[in-house]
Amino acid sequence: MKTILVPVDYSPNSKSALLYSLKMAQKANLNVVVFHAFHPMVSPPAAYDIPSIIPALEKEKVLELEQYVKDSKSVLPEDVRLSNNFQSFATFILVSS
Repeated sequence: MKTILVPVDYSPNSKSALLYSLKMAQKANLNVVVFHAFHPMVSPPAAYDIPSIIPALEKEKVLELEQYVKDSKSVLPEDVRLSNNFQSFATFILVSS
């Protein structure tokens, strides 16, 4: 195993899982991929133009996710030294009814 995938939903349990994975990655020299999937609630008329707003939504969510990871890293114990060996992905999930 070389990479740990950590799906997050910003809940307290999610933060605990992220912190645990960061500690494990540091000890085992692993990479971490932090992932957040989202489904935005969009009302008409914007709903008709979803394909054009997805890139902006994903960019916003990636920035939010990167801040979440940064905030999570700040509460790690002093003896845990981390490089920036993580990637952040925020992906739009389209659910059809």
